[in-house]
Amino acid sequence: MQRVCMLEDDAKEVYKNLMQTKSDAGFLHLVGDVDKEISFCNFRLGRLLFPVDGRWYIAVINKMPDEVSKTMGSSFSLPQVHFLKSVLEAIALDADAEDGVGSIGSITASNLIFSQTQAFQATQAELGSQGASQQLKLSVSEKDALLPRLVQEHWLAADPNNIGRYCIGVRSFLELKDYLLSLELPEDTRTAWERFL
Repeated sequence: MQRVCMLEDDAKEVYKNLMQTKSDAGFLHLVGDVDKEISFCNFRLGRLLFPVDGRWYIAVINKMPDEVSKTMGSSFSLPQVHFLKSVLEAIALDADAEDGVGSIGSITASNLIFSQTQAFQATQAELGSQGASQQLKLSVSEKDALLPRLVQEHWLAADPNNIGRYCIGVRSFLELKDYLLSLELPEDTRTAWERFL
């Protein structure tokens, strides 16, 4: 599997090995150069100080998500994408979030009712209510199997303080920033996110 998101410390080690140096002093300059080189194809290198673990991450980001990149660039089915949106929404709206870091338990995530989310309302407008309901079904076992994959691909993160709970992942913050900020967030969460997004 191709890695699209990694710890910046690991990327610095790769840099030092490639440059045959003991210093990472030129790393950010290289990141800027690579960012410029890939911008012609609507990609960029994104950096994020991840609030869940306080570490810097770097990832390749699609700047211009069009219909082709949404369908061809995703290895997820439409129901899986909408499940992810539902989970992200539930975490984003967590009333117990601290410093913008909310979470959701795996059982709660697997039992989310998609039709009660803001994401469903947007899909309903596109597909019609009957079409949205029919196209967006996943069984509980399919959701349970999908959660670890979403963590592996950095869309979600395991909550380091609570086993069996999930937080919003680095890739979601970097690639889905506009979607996340479009939600009706608690004011404390919005304020915290605007500091690091």
